[in-house]
Amino acid sequence: MWLMMEHRIAVTLVCSMVSACATVQSSTTYSHTLLTTRTSVVTNPNSTSYTSTVEVEGHDLLVTLRSEESCRTSVVPIYRKEAHVARNPTAGPLGQTISPTTSLIAGLALGGLGAYSYLRAGSLAMTDESNHATPADYRTTGLVSGAIGGVLLAASLVDAIRLRDTTEFVGDVEGAPDVRNDPCHAQIFSNRRVGASVVALAWEVAATSDGNGQVRLDLHDLPERAFAGVELQLELHLSDAVIPLRVAAEPARQLLAALAADATSRVSSDREARAVALCEEHVATASAVSIDADTPADDIAQAEARWSTARATCGERWQPTHEQQLTAFRAQLAATAAQRARNQCAAAGEVAAQLLDGSDGSGERADLDSLGKALAERCSGATNANPVHASFLARAHQLERARAQAEQARARAARAEAADELDESPRLEPLTSGSKVCTRGCPCGNTCIACTKTCRAGPGSGTRVHRRRR
Repeated sequence: MWLMMEHRIAVTLVCSMVSACATVQSSTTYSHTLLTTRTSVVTNPNSTSYTSTVEVEGHDLLVTLRSEESCRTSVVPIYRKEAHVARNPTAGPLGQTISPTTSLIAGLALGGLGAYSYLRAGSLAMTDESNHATPADYRTTGLVSGAIGGVLLAASLVDAIRLRDTTEFVGDVEGAPDVRNDPCHAQIFSNRRVGASVVALAWEVAATSDGNGQVRLDLHDLPERAFAGVELQLELHLSDAVIPLRVAAEPARQLLAALAADATSRVSSDREARAVALCEEHVATASAVSIDADTPADDIAQAEARWSTARATCGERWQPTHEQQLTAFRAQLAATAAQRARNQCAAAGEVAAQLLDGSDGSGERADLDSLGKALAERCSGATNANPVHASFLARAHQLERARAQAEQARARAARAEAADELDESPRLEPLTSGSKVCTRGCPCGNTCIACTKTCRAGPGSGTRVHRRRR
């Protein structure tokens, strides 16, 4: 029975041995260990840039120039690269493979059983009488078991070697470089020619920088048009580049004030020329206005305002020719004013004459005097005031004479009518010694009245009462 059990164990272990010798699956990972870095610095081509600082000194511009390049800095890491291989057994024909440890235990067990069977073959044969196994059979079985155990031990060793994880050195490798661009090679722009210009103007100036990189640009001939914006925009022309130069608002204002204060500067001459042109423009505008006696008062006031504006605009630039034009305007204004006064006086005389003619000689003396005063006021200051007023007075006197003649005619007619009434009426008593004797009209008390009127004198006055015939 022991022999049969050994045979079964041997068969099982052979199958396990075959399973233990199955293929191995491996996976590889890599690790990097930083060893060092390699740094390289290279100047970028055509990377020179310039910086400038600006100061204003009088009508000069002090520009300090610096130059620098751009360098490409590359830092490359150097790594030690290692490969880590992990091995695992794959499934065999009998299923999952046994581990080397299990094979080792099984090999030791079979080797021990084989040695026990071989060494105790005689006693085992005597004990197992039912199988009729001889000691030679047990020794053979022991040898086989020992051989199988040895094979399992060898397979365990081989599998332990095959399944062992290993680390292999691949080599030194470079990592991704860290690249950056930094300013480098800063220099002072010294003892070099520098030009400056304004883009929109045909103007330029040049100077040489000193040992500190400072260049003095004389802007004495810079036109004022360059200051059209809030800031002054220039261009600096260097030997290998053209760079913009911006002068901020406040320094530009100081520079413009300094140039304007210099009577020999271009700005000052431009301003003077512009002021002269503006003066001439205002004088021409004022002198272009022509006025006459019919010009409205508002237009005359505007013409006078234009001459006042021209005089204020010109200031010290007021020329004798301008004064002559102003004198001619004033003479024209005075002449038109005199003509206007004459026209007004003549018109007032015509209106007064029309009023006299419309009165038909029935106007009172007080009305004639009022018309005369109004006419004198309208003609005050007019050169034709006397003739117009004299004509009015002559017309008024003529009307007065006509009115007096008409009164006399009416009086004569009244007396004639009264005489007719006396002839037809009874005789009245003679007048008393105190009665008034009238050469014109009829007596009434101590006075004479028109015969067409009724005497109201009381009784005892010694007058006769004449009544109009009904």
